[in-house]
Order: sequence, then structure tokens, then C-alpha cells
Amino acid sequence: MPSVFLPCPTCATPLILDEENVGLEVVCPRCATFLLLPETIDASLQPTLITSPSAPPSAPPPKSLLPQGRRKSAQDEIKRLAAAAAAAGGAHSFHPEETSLPTDHRRTPIPSRRDPNAPLPPGLEPTPLQPIEPRPDLDLGSPPLRGPSRFVQPEPAPPPPSEGEASDESAARGGFRLGEERRLHFSPIPTAEAGADAPDWGSKPESPDQAARSRRFISFALLLVLLAAGGVGIYTFRQALLAPKAITELSQDPNPAAPRSQEDVMRNVRDARLVLQRFLAADSLEALAAEVRHPEISQPRMQRHYAAQPLKPLKLRSESQSWSEIRFGDTDFIRAGMELSDFRTYLITLEIVPGGEPKVDWESFVNWAELPWKDFLKTPPEQAIDYRVTLSHDVRDQYYNYSFQGQELEMLCFKLEDPEKFGSCWAYCQKDSEAASQILFNLRRARRQGIHNTDGKLATSCMLRLHFPPAGRTTNQVLIESFLQEGWVQP
Repeated sequence: MPSVFLPCPTCATPLILDEENVGLEVVCPRCATFLLLPETIDASLQPTLITSPSAPPSAPPPKSLLPQGRRKSAQDEIKRLAAAAAAAGGAHSFHPEETSLPTDHRRTPIPSRRDPNAPLPPGLEPTPLQPIEPRPDLDLGSPPLRGPSRFVQPEPAPPPPSEGEASDESAARGGFRLGEERRLHFSPIPTAEAGADAPDWGSKPESPDQAARSRRFISFALLLVLLAAGGVGIYTFRQALLAPKAITELSQDPNPAAPRSQEDVMRNVRDARLVLQRFLAADSLEALAAEVRHPEISQPRMQRHYAAQPLKPLKLRSESQSWSEIRFGDTDFIRAGMELSDFRTYLITLEIVPGGEPKVDWESFVNWAELPWKDFLKTPPEQAIDYRVTLSHDVRDQYYNYSFQGQELEMLCFKLEDPEKFGSCWAYCQKDSEAASQILFNLRRARRQGIHNTDGKLATSCMLRLHFPPAGRTTNQVLIESFLQEGWVQP
């Protein structure tokens, strides 16, 4: 399709003239001047300026030429321009037929490149602009920018085409063509792009394989958390059951008895109950000695023990439902906690005799000692005596005073209490002694098993050989001469 470039008579902007826009009224995109294009595609013709030649250059355009209210159609705009030209007394007038536009009147040519040295046609010289007088009271400086600048540097215009180049390619390279609404050409404001160091907030979607791996990893992590929580719960529940152990359970041996069949266990429990009934109902030393271990040793002790307090038959008030079998040395025992008619709780231990009835350990039943514990504390003897005691240890409850003052680095301090709780005392031993080593070993074992006394302190039941130093008889402080055994039952 042939086309030529025609300069705007006002600003010399090159306009495209082709078969689609011949004879149409257009608006220059640079100076906003209304122009009438020739009806023939000829480079020698020029667009006609639609204005009044009698109006002075500096006179403002009539108000009727400015937009009023809503946008007018092209036909109404031409009628308005014709009326304005007639009112101004211009030489040009519009024919009534020119007020009706062709169907393709919206095809508007836009500026294109032109030769700046080419002369303009006669009569189409641009109207000189009226110079603006400076006003010192008016500040024309640029206001301070707030936020990102929206100013876009205009690109330089491409060089005009040479003569004879009148094609669509040249129009696409240098010409300007408006859309259907005949609007001015505006450069689009570029959107600010994120920098190279801007974080990526998940803009890249995961592949199916990555999503599957993520789900597997999350499932595995949740499974580990559930297993860990279950283990912690089981451990806490077990410790809660082991913590409130009574002092009567402190003499358990860490080495349990050999596994027995259910029938043997039940037979031992039945035999132990029958022996206990006869033992508690005994009203003489002979009947009592018939139910105890090694009667040849225990009977002389019974005579000394019951000389101070007469023998009285006892009755069973309540019995623990948990019988247990333990081993001390090479001997197996069975025992249980029982409350008797004197309202005291006893831990009664019986030796399991192969092929015979169990026998009661009388010494642990009465907490036998050569000198009773209350007499030992009240009138301290000079010789050492063996005692069944509960030994407790707490670093916050140490007592280094009187003859043991300032010996924190050489001596270990413990608190001793008899099973019947007649009284307590402080006990000391050298840190590098054999007794200290065995005591600490049993305390570590009690810590692992969670065994504490009624005061909530770490404790263990044992037999110790004790004696009062000369200065300790008045201060209730004893020395541990040796560690005899763990528990209160002698093999």
C-alpha cells in the first residue's frame, strides 16, 4: 500500500498519509493541532491547518475548541470546528457534505520521520510562539520527589527516511500511527523490576518429586517426635510409680532370685502364709524358735530380747498383695509388707528352704542389735556395734561441726536412722576408705532405681558397724568403722 510522509505545518512532525486516512481530519500528536489531510497521496501536498488565519498567534483558542463535558464524536467535533471557524471569520469553511465522515474515519495517521532540511510548503509555516516573560515571584523549580521517580527520559527520534521511501516498513520504523480513539502517544512507564539480590518467596513451584520428598520427610519427623514423646511419657510414669517407695522397701537386693515357675511361686506364697500364722500366734520361745532360721543362733537372742519386753502374740491386720522373691548371697528369700495388730508395718522376710517350709528371719523382724538403738544414742558405749540402719545423703544437708568442723575435704557425712525411727544421728567416714567406696556404690544404685526415704532424700538400707568417738558422745556424731552388707537380712 503506497504511503508518503507529510510534515505538520505547526511543529514539522512527519505524518503518514496512505489510502486509509486520505481526506481525514486528525490531531497532531506533538502540538495537538487539528489538521485536514489531502485527499490524494502526493508528497507535494501538505496538510491543511484547521484554524482562523485572522486570529493573532498569541490569542488563546476559543473556549468552544476545548473539551466540554463528555467526549464528543468525530462528526460532532468537525461540526463544532466548522462553526468556530465561521464565527471567527476565517476564509476556510466546511462543506455540509464534509460533516459526515467515512466509515474508516477512525484510521488516524500519526507522526513519522521527516527530513529536517526539507522546506515546508508555502502558507504552512509554523506559527511563531509568543515568548513568555519571566516572573521573578514565581518559583519554577522542580518540587522534591517523594517516593520513586516516574520520570522517563524520552528516547531520541530516529533519523528521517530518505526521499522515495514510502512503504509500510518505513512507516513502522519512523512513523506514528494512533489507535482507534485518536489519542496522543504516551511512553509507557516501565515497571520497577526486582534486583538480582531480591529474595525469592516461593515463586518457583516445586516439582512432584520434590513435593513427595517433602511429605516423606515431614511424616518421618512427626513419627520420631511421637516416638520420643511416648518414651518420655513411659519413663515419667515409671518414675512416678517408683518414687513413693516406703522405707520398708529399701532393703531389696538388686540380684533377684532365680526364675521359678508359676506353680512354685504360688506354693511358696501359700507355705509362707501358713508359717507366718504360726509365727505370729506363738506364745512361747520354743514355738517361736520352731518357725525361724538357724534357731540355735536366734533362740539365745530371743531370750535377751524378750527379757526386756514380754512376748505377745500378734494378729495380721492387712497384707500386701505383692510378694517378691529376692536373693542375698546364695540364699533365696520371699517377703511381703504386713500391718499387724500393734498398728506397725513390718517387712517380713522368709528363707525358701528346698523341700521344706519357709523360715522367718527373726533378726530383721525385730531389728536385732546387741544394744538397742535408743540405748546406743542415749548412753553411747565405747565399743563398736552392728546396726541395721537407713543411710541417707543430701549435699544440701551436710553437718560439719564440733570435732568434725573444717573436715569437708577429708570426711563424708551421712544421716543414719533406725527402721523403727526411734532417733537419728550423723555418721562420718574417710573419703578414701573402703566403707566410703561401698556406701557411694549403693547410693548410686539407689539413684538409678529411684529409691528415697520418707523425706524424699536419696537413701539405702544397710548394716554398719558404728562407734562413738570421745568428742561425739555429746554431739550425736558417730564414726562408720566398716560397711557390713546391703539390706537388713544376713545370709
